Amino acid sequence: MRSDTISAAKPEAIRRGTIWFILLFWVTQFALLTAQSMMMMPEGNNLPYLLPRSCVTMVGIALSIGIAVIGQRFKGRPIRLRIMLAIGLAALGAVIHATSNVAIFSLLLREPKGEEASIFSYMIASVQWFWAYLALSALLLAFWYSLESAERERRIAQLRGIADAAQLRALRYQLNPHFMFNTLNSIAALIARREVEPAELMVENLADFLRACLSLDPQEDIPLDREIDLQALYLAIEAVRFSDRLDVQIDIPDEAKRALVPSLVLQPLIENVVKHVVSTSITPVTLHISASVEDGRLHVCVRNSAGDGSGQGARGTGVGLNNVAARLKARFGEECAFKAGPCEEGGFSVGFAIPWSGAPAP
Repeated sequence: MRSDTISAAKPEAIRRGTIWFILLFWVTQFALLTAQSMMMMPEGNNLPYLLPRSCVTMVGIALSIGIAVIGQRFKGRPIRLRIMLAIGLAALGAVIHATSNVAIFSLLLREPKGEEASIFSYMIASVQWFWAYLALSALLLAFWYSLESAERERRIAQLRGIADAAQLRALRYQLNPHFMFNTLNSIAALIARREVEPAELMVENLADFLRACLSLDPQEDIPLDREIDLQALYLAIEAVRFSDRLDVQIDIPDEAKRALVPSLVLQPLIENVVKHVVSTSITPVTLHISASVEDGRLHVCVRNSAGDGSGQGARGTGVGLNNVAARLKARFGEECAFKAGPCEEGGFSVGFAIPWSGAPAP
């Protein structure tokens, strides 16, 4: 609703700005011509000239508004065409203005000015008024073009924001089916082995996790502390299968807990550890989640120890890591850093750094 109101109010704002611009131009012209007349006839009576000069000024205002209306009809056309139109309208306005000037002064002053109103003086007046109207047309064109450029930039920024939001949603929704597929496979495996109670517990935990996830906006940034709570729900699902093989360690100071991160950004990283390391090992695997704040940036690391790899697990395709990297890139641009690779002591590590912004204190 708000954007529609702004869009609807824009033409009205341009019309008001144009009218005020024209009024200011002609009031300035009136003041300059009056001052010039007073300097040329310091001892004369200038009062009789004010009325005809005021009438001529009103004619100029009316002509200028007509020029503005015609010029606005060519909004969005090539700038060269609009410049040629401005020159043509300025010439037409100057001829009409000069004719009106002679007619109004001759009618209102009723003085024998026939020798002054010659063809030559009329041509001189037309040329002088041509430059005035050309200056007015050029200023109006520059005024309109600057507003149109600002509006164009605003729309481009709005479209870019819509595109970024769509990209973030697409990446987020691509992660959810990946997680659902693995979890439902696990539940199916438990049911196949007739392990009813663990399957029921996993379903309950899955319901709690999905309920929490569905309450989030894909574009929403949440405190890291809440993100860890969401991952605890996910780990509770996997703990039904791997309670004896998964050791979770979390090392996050209070300052980092308040840091805002994209919602569920850790879920695919933790899921990768469970899917590709814990599920393929018969020895315990340590999952270590740490975070710190340094130089105005939040640094997050998800690291796991190496399993023995004796089981049969699915081979990784890198979808989860690539999506997290792409999501951070779309959200923070060049201000984020992402790194993934094996650790020297064994295992695998994934880390990223983003600008720090804190959630308000409760």
